[in-house]
Amino acid sequence: MSRPAPLLFAHRGFSWEYPENTVAAFRAGLQLGVDGCETDVHLSRDGVPYLLHDDSLLRTTGADRAGDALTWAEIETLDAGACKDARFAGERIPTLRAALDLHANVGVLIIEIKPHGDPAAVADAVSRTIREAEARPWSVIFSFGLEYAAEMARREPRVPCLWLQGRLPVDPLEHEALFDQAQEAGMAGIAPFYAACDPGFARAAHRRALAVWLWTVNDLAALDWSLVCGADAIISDRPDLIGDGLRERCPVD
Repeated sequence: MSRPAPLLFAHRGFSWEYPENTVAAFRAGLQLGVDGCETDVHLSRDGVPYLLHDDSLLRTTGADRAGDALTWAEIETLDAGACKDARFAGERIPTLRAALDLHANVGVLIIEIKPHGDPAAVADAVSRTIREAEARPWSVIFSFGLEYAAEMARREPRVPCLWLQGRLPVDPLEHEALFDQAQEAGMAGIAPFYAACDPGFARAAHRRALAVWLWTVNDLAALDWSLVCGADAIISDRPDLIGDGLRERCPVD
């Protein structure tokens, strides 16, 4: 029996064509019909969850400052679009609340919590934002820091939490130890870099009732490998290309 097509998420929004982690990128991704978008969350100096991948604001705004050292009032004045292309000048960095509101009844928002600061404080701020937005039904949590994801799982047991992995152990016994850690921490799944995964790892994860979500799948060869692995979801900078590829490879009856 064939598996259903994996879910497709736009990585930092449609970041191939639009400034990453902005409202413009999320809207463009959602307009493609993806299942949702992925984003990255830090806390400002005054505790506001806002969207930024890097520790520094330099690459995306030109401001050579650590984002977490600034207040939200300082961050929200920065131009997050012009560094991508002049036509996006004036695009701002959103708060997590703005991104959650944008996805309401439209798509799932994967919230990658960057492992900086006190895990409990970060989880409190993110959880409070999800609750205030009434966004549990369309929220998913990612983190490379298991303690951060575990703090979220304790606060939001109805929100799926997945443990990000850049590399995976080779030994199947180590896979089982990884799964033990994940399940003890309340994880719903593992989210490896697509090239680190293989079908054996994915099958073993599925036997343990752990989902496998793969990133960052940006070409058709990577898509084919993800399908061979039996991925439950795929995250891509190029949701246009990968969406077309999925429709060709996994036609709906």
